[in-house]
Amino acid sequence: MTCSVFKQTGNNDYHGFGVILIDLKKHEVIKRLAESAELVNGGAPQFLYIPEKDTSFYGWSPTSKEFAFIGTYEGKSGLFLIDIGDSSVNLLYESSKLQYFKWSPSGTKILFFENVGNSNSKFNLYVINSDGTHLTKITEDPELFQSIHSTWGNDDDTIFIDEGVMKAMNLDTVKFTGETRTGPPSEGLVSPDHKYYISPMRSGKNLSLVLQRKVMSKSR
Repeated sequence: MTCSVFKQTGNNDYHGFGVILIDLKKHEVIKRLAESAELVNGGAPQFLYIPEKDTSFYGWSPTSKEFAFIGTYEGKSGLFLIDIGDSSVNLLYESSKLQYFKWSPSGTKILFFENVGNSNSKFNLYVINSDGTHLTKITEDPELFQSIHSTWGNDDDTIFIDEGVMKAMNLDTVKFTGETRTGPPSEGLVSPDHKYYISPMRSGKNLSLVLQRKVMSKSR
C-alpha cells in the first residue's frame, strides 16, 4: 500500500508530500519515496471523494512495479514515475497545468490531460509510454475534448474520447474507429462489468456511499 505525508499548507489547502510504501502483512514502512515531492490534490480530510477507478493524480501501475504522480519534485512540475524497485524518480512530462492521468490496461502507457489556457474545462489529451518515450498529442482542438472521462479501451491501442458520446480512437493511426460506448457517471467508482457504480451522497453533515445500477452499453 502507498500513502503520503498529509500537511495543511493554508486555511483550506491540504497537500501530500512524498510517497510512503507500506507492507500490510508486516505493518511496517518499507520505503519512503520522493520525500520532497508535493503531490497535487491532497484534498481536505473532512470530504469524501470517490474518483473513477482509473482516474487519479497519483497511483500504482497495473503491474505494481511503478507509481506515478502529478506534482512538483526537485523544482519541476509535471507527471512523474517512481520505479518501486530502485526508488528512482523520472519526469515523464513537464507542465504545471496537468489534470489527471490514466494507466493503460497493461501499464505500458499513460493517458494524461493538460489544461488549455486558464480554463479548467478544456483539456488537450496526450499519451506517453511509461518509459518516457513516444509522446503523442491526441488533440488539437480542445473545444471538442473537454472531459476527463476520456479513457482507455480494453487494450493499450485504443482510447475512448468523450465528445458527449465516447468515441474509440486507434492510437497507431490516431483516427476514430467508429466504435462508441456510453460514458461513466460524472462521479463514482464504476464496477469492472460497468453495471454498477458507487457514489458519495451528502445529507446535512452526514456522508454515505450509495450503490447504484447503471448499464454501460457498447455499440458499433
